[in-house]
Amino acid sequence: MGGTGYELSSGRWTVVPNLSLQYINLGIDSYTESGAGALNLDVDRQKTESLQGNFGGRLYYTWETAKSVIMPGISAAYGHEFMRGSREITSRLAQGSSPFSIDTVSPDRNFLLCGAGVSMFMRNGASFHMGYDVQIGENKYMVQSINGVVRISF
Repeated sequence: MGGTGYELSSGRWTVVPNLSLQYINLGIDSYTESGAGALNLDVDRQKTESLQGNFGGRLYYTWETAKSVIMPGISAAYGHEFMRGSREITSRLAQGSSPFSIDTVSPDRNFLLCGAGVSMFMRNGASFHMGYDVQIGENKYMVQSINGVVRISF
């Protein structure tokens, strides 16, 4: 993964336009399901590759108090998938059967990434972050996440 951005500040406001490119080569070993009795499947090894480009930016405000720096912010980016497409997954019943295959849904080629969050950096070295991110695709497909980070120096 590689990317670049540059902070442009005006008073307490900062805008960070950014550009990134991410390549993933993912392999999933074969496996056998359990817990479904006669319907357990042996699933063959899978492999996929992805190359995604993103262009967007962040906007945040810096608020300083006597004990901390608080930085609420928002982000938005346009993303494009260059490589990954539908892939075939081959399986068979674990108790024995002819193999069968299914095709996965093709991923969205174009998508929007948006987020909002707040970070707090304490003067004693501790920091906290809470954020929400969403990826909205062309096919009415949404991925949402809420994340939190606590960092304490000792």
